[in-house]
Amino acid sequence: MYVCKPIAFGDGMRAVEMRKQVRLRKIEERKVYLQLYEAMEALLHICRDGCRTIGPCDKMLRGSQVACNFPACKGLESLVRHFSKCKSRVPGGCIHYKRMWQLLELYSRMCDEPDSCKVPLCR
Repeated sequence: MYVCKPIAFGDGMRAVEMRKQVRLRKIEERKVYLQLYEAMEALLHICRDGCRTIGPCDKMLRGSQVACNFPACKGLESLVRHFSKCKSRVPGGCIHYKRMWQLLELYSRMCDEPDSCKVPLCR
């Protein structure tokens, strides 16, 4: 016969605290995932469709185009501009350059049409 032993008050509080920490970590992971997803969508938007403030270099934007509705576009714009002009392209150098490189590398790995892709450095 199985007998349940009572849980000490301190053990129950630790379990509650652990569940709270796990829940907070999962919320933070979802937030990071959403930011990454938005950055990838904005990168594709900039390179494929064109944005009012950024390229692509082979497409002329019309003055009648509506304003960009991608929230990550503005932040990505400054990152792209910095990436193209950065002088600290060494290991352990510029964090912004490294972040853009990581984004381009991740996109390249996920791209399902690399032969016709307009994202820079895509396979």
